[in-house]
Amino acid sequence: QRVKELDALIKEAKAYVDQIGSENRRALGQIWRLLAPWYPVLITGTCIKFVGELMGVLWWSELMQLPYIANRPGTTNEVMAYALTRCAASFIWWVFENPCHHVGDLLRDRVSNYFTLSLRNSVMTAILAQDREYFDFHQAGVLQERLNADTGLVSEHLIRQPSEFVIKLFKVGSRLMMMYNLSPRLFFISMSLPVPLSVIMAWIGVDRVRKLDRKISKVSDLAAAGTIDVLKEVTTVRQFAMEAKEQERYAVTNIFRRILEQRLDSVKRITWGTIDVPFVLMHIVVVYFGINECLKNVLTPAAVFNMTVFN
Repeated sequence: QRVKELDALIKEAKAYVDQIGSENRRALGQIWRLLAPWYPVLITGTCIKFVGELMGVLWWSELMQLPYIANRPGTTNEVMAYALTRCAASFIWWVFENPCHHVGDLLRDRVSNYFTLSLRNSVMTAILAQDREYFDFHQAGVLQERLNADTGLVSEHLIRQPSEFVIKLFKVGSRLMMMYNLSPRLFFISMSLPVPLSVIMAWIGVDRVRKLDRKISKVSDLAAAGTIDVLKEVTTVRQFAMEAKEQERYAVTNIFRRILEQRLDSVKRITWGTIDVPFVLMHIVVVYFGINECLKNVLTPAAVFNMTVFN
């Protein structure tokens, strides 16, 4: 009999989990439908940002080689005439490249702002449609935090982060291609140590950061809920002379949140500071082997400098 009851409870729990999963998928589908009208603008902004990143890599490579025009053979007038042409071309290139970054960011910000506005309106409509019992189990402060803070996070995760990930991936790919074209040997040397180490350290650090973010979010919900309740019932608080107790409770929550924020900041600094170590080391190693390549007349100093910049 107990086994049968346990099986029935397990089936009921699985059915409940399936129901929650179905509701979550339906809610996610509604969020995607809110974003659907802005797909063309988002894709356009991302593509413009692509063009800006590619042009930026080429422009930076050209800019770093301009001082080496001084080593060009020829008379002073000939070298200066050539330098004027190259410098003017570099500036014109930048004039077309720089606006691409701003236009792409403006279009993506426009999508993010309007999507956040629509999402907040939808969340507020859903909250107002709930039964009275719903508000007995969900505090007003937590709902306000969901309405204001979480909608902004959803917009960040759905719009900014995927777009930035694709753009950065494209930027890294273009730089790797240019590094490989400059010197395959130095390319493999520069990628041998920093890439695997940075991936491992970033994975460990980001996992810790996510855990701290979740803790801070819960503490923020608790603080917001307590603050709203105290402000709503301030008359009752004064009647029972509970001002000191409520202030102490808020102070404890606030101190705990500050401790978590300091810990989060420390983890971020340690993570990214540690990741910088192998890259700085590889800068020195690339310069060392690059000098050897220059002595063999395989590379020029400008090419070695570009390798260190792209690395």
